[in-house]
Amino acid sequence: MRNYVSRQQRAWLKWLHLGEYCYNTTHHMSIGMSPFYALYGYHPLSFAVVMFGASKALRAKIWIQESQDILRALKDNMATTQN
Repeated sequence: MRNYVSRQQRAWLKWLHLGEYCYNTTHHMSIGMSPFYALYGYHPLSFAVVMFGASKALRAKIWIQESQDILRALKDNMATTQN
């Protein structure tokens, strides 16, 4: 964030909500879960689903499905590695 703000002095506020979303939905080792899950008790929707979930564009739906497949594979690999 610091690097972006130093280069884009006038535009960083436009992207601040994305930084907050990423921080709050990322797993934190100290609490063993994401801050979002700790506060609300359920996992948040992925950013792609929030932005493009109701899209009628076939290309967007394919991209969402591929992104979800990649995330699912990454989570499975991380779980296997941790065990």
